[in-house]
Amino acid sequence: MVHKAALSEVLLTDAVKVAPGRFRLRVKRPRGHVLYHPVPAVRSDPAFFMEVLRQAAIYLTHGFYGTPLDHPFVFEGIELNVRAPGAVGSGVDLLTLDITLTERRPQSASRVVLSLRGRITDGTVVCAEGGVSWQALAPRVYRRLRKPSSRLPEPVRDVVGRPLHPARVGRIRVSDVLLSEDPTMASMFSDTRLWWLRVDTSHPVFFDHPSDHVPGMLLLEAFRQAGRAAVGPGTWAMTSAVADFVSYCELDAPVAVRAQRVIDRQPRGHVRFDVSAVQDGRVAAAGHVVWAPAPAPAAVERVALRASDAR
Repeated sequence: MVHKAALSEVLLTDAVKVAPGRFRLRVKRPRGHVLYHPVPAVRSDPAFFMEVLRQAAIYLTHGFYGTPLDHPFVFEGIELNVRAPGAVGSGVDLLTLDITLTERRPQSASRVVLSLRGRITDGTVVCAEGGVSWQALAPRVYRRLRKPSSRLPEPVRDVVGRPLHPARVGRIRVSDVLLSEDPTMASMFSDTRLWWLRVDTSHPVFFDHPSDHVPGMLLLEAFRQAGRAAVGPGTWAMTSAVADFVSYCELDAPVAVRAQRVIDRQPRGHVRFDVSAVQDGRVAAAGHVVWAPAPAPAAVERVALRASDAR
């Protein structure tokens, strides 16, 4: 119901309709997850929140709108705002997701076009808010959209350059690093960074089940990693992200990931980067990420203790 093969990757436990277009879902925070284990000072992993929104979109479409399980989904865009990313929700295993869902065009047997706004709470505090827009298509419509081409069927195996150190992108394992550094990709602009995308079709999370293209969640995590690498040393937390999926990102050609620092009116200490994924000279996905200094681990513990005492 959420397009995951492994039970350990399913993050939703329950869902009820509370009013027309409004739903409440329960979300489990996995322990010891292979991917969602950020650095100690930033325990509310934004990738976890984005995956929760993605799974909710799929589950509600199947469970409450009657869309058959064989209908592929096309995600058009996602946005996320993380509240107090260094402390909120770190001690709670079961979260609540409240959703308002909107039909963007009349439903038909071949196409369902929806969008949602969601708020994730730990019972008393808002952990994150966000939105998703997507379409669910009948298989024949999807096949027409993904019409056969002369592209090579095999995914790219060799990516130029070496993977970034996991600590530079807020991860622990090299296998979770999605960016590869290549000296030949140096930008002529001091505010722009470039990397190659690393796509491992055996990754247990991003390729939990087969896909005929680079998954949108992999691109979202690449954007998060690009922002973390570009912001530089220090303890940082991603506070917001926006991504639009413009076209399919294929498995058989290299993808360049770009992060360009934007000088605008961000809150004090916040840093914004415009991010994009480019393949064969075209933009496959684009958006931005915003980062802010995170409290030191000791400060996070003090905040968590105060919140616990207040309850």
